Amino acid sequence: MHNVLRTDTRNQSTIEQSVSTGHKIFIPRNDLFFIAAAILTTSAYFVSGMFESPITPLFLSSKYGFATYYITALFAINTVVAILFQNSINVVTGKWKDSLRISSGLALYAVGYLIIGLTPFFPVVAMAIIVLTLGENLQVPATMAFITRLAPQNQRGGYLGFASAIGSLIYPFRPLVGTIILAALIFSPVELWGTFSLMCAAISVIFLLFSMSHRAGRGQEVSTHANIK
Repeated sequence: MHNVLRTDTRNQSTIEQSVSTGHKIFIPRNDLFFIAAAILTTSAYFVSGMFESPITPLFLSSKYGFATYYITALFAINTVVAILFQNSINVVTGKWKDSLRISSGLALYAVGYLIIGLTPFFPVVAMAIIVLTLGENLQVPATMAFITRLAPQNQRGGYLGFASAIGSLIYPFRPLVGTIILAALIFSPVELWGTFSLMCAAISVIFLLFSMSHRAGRGQEVSTHANIK
């Protein structure tokens, strides 16, 4: 949870730095792939961050009857796991492509969400939070690296500002969408958290295919240039 809060702060700073004359955000109109990547990574944050919005404490208190100190303990577990395992995860997955790390992180989110809906037994929910946090450790830094590498060096500020602006437009709706789903499915925890799980799994697959198609396109482009030469 704390990682995303720090990311949001960095994103806001990036937006401010990328504002051009007339206070308009730079839009990379000729780089459709980057625009699509910005929208897709924002969508990934949108669904993966559901457990960091009011949804989790609202659900745990109203449906599972968790006391406040149980919920606080889960937040503490999230923070401790994020700090203890971030470096180890970076070492283990250091040679992975950013797209694979993002997709793997989303897959862990999908598993963690599903576990929450299985039982109100606190140790099981705590295990789900650990899985979700590991997914966060994978997704957050990889997403920042992925977007940064896609941005041309001579226009990096504008590109990152655009990506951040997309997030700033979409993120405020996350608690609203989440609480609507919560209100509709709160009587069926498996369906509720299964919905969030399916959302993460779907974006995980889409993102991986999206990245693979881009690499294939770049390879084809290189091959074409080689033939021309």
